[in-house]
Amino acid sequence: MPIEPVSLTCAEMKLTVSQRGSDASFGYQLFIRDPETGWRSASATHNPLVRGNVFELHASDIKKVDDARILLTGTIGGDGKHGNMGITTWRATITADAARGWFIFDVEVNAEQDIQLCMQNGFEPEITLDLGPLPPYERGDHVWFITQITNPTKWNDDAYGNDFPATYYFDPYLNVEIMLFFDMTRMNWMSRQNIARFLNYRCGFRRRYQPEPAGELGLYATGASGRLFPSGVQHFSYFLTARPRKALADDHEAVRLLVDKCLPLLPRSSP
Repeated sequence: MPIEPVSLTCAEMKLTVSQRGSDASFGYQLFIRDPETGWRSASATHNPLVRGNVFELHASDIKKVDDARILLTGTIGGDGKHGNMGITTWRATITADAARGWFIFDVEVNAEQDIQLCMQNGFEPEITLDLGPLPPYERGDHVWFITQITNPTKWNDDAYGNDFPATYYFDPYLNVEIMLFFDMTRMNWMSRQNIARFLNYRCGFRRRYQPEPAGELGLYATGASGRLFPSGVQHFSYFLTARPRKALADDHEAVRLLVDKCLPLLPRSSP
């Protein structure tokens, strides 16, 4: 029996978690409130909380705890797709932070043993928001109209800095402004055993051409130095905000907006 979608609203955003057709799993979709047309989609449907061959975290159960929080649970492995890997449970909360204007995602994975990652046809784990099909003029023209701030900053031809884990994206086709911030302090599972955080991870926009051309925004990897996700209790922690926008934002304005919005999220101390 199909389960009704559940939604959270925050400022000009709405996030809806719904069932993936006949599949007994759930993913989320982002909407924004346009002053002219009302609610409209700002992403593809059924986004997982984390992406990857092993880490494709679509929930098996959802519960709306209150007007500001959704609880999701699921498992990794046990489906025979990745050898004899045992079952690992995970739970997540999505919180609408009305005071600061963010959706907050916190995913807790409780692994009894190291998880063998699959670094084929891409890297994992990644946290990306599928923005849906590329626009008709994507074959070259689109790059001249979008505005994106990517991190970490590349200071020279060889090295990236160890700086702001966030990204800004303005899309004139979707008429939307999206920002994501990643709590690297809380995500301390990153290492040379899997993906080194600022060596291989990038925060920004990426085009995807399989199975269909699409755009995605978030935390993605350009390489990996290992295949082991560590055992124990591990977290994926990130923040998402969006609003409708038609006027082009230049790079200077985008940096200012991103920094002003994300600075209050920075942890006051690191362990």
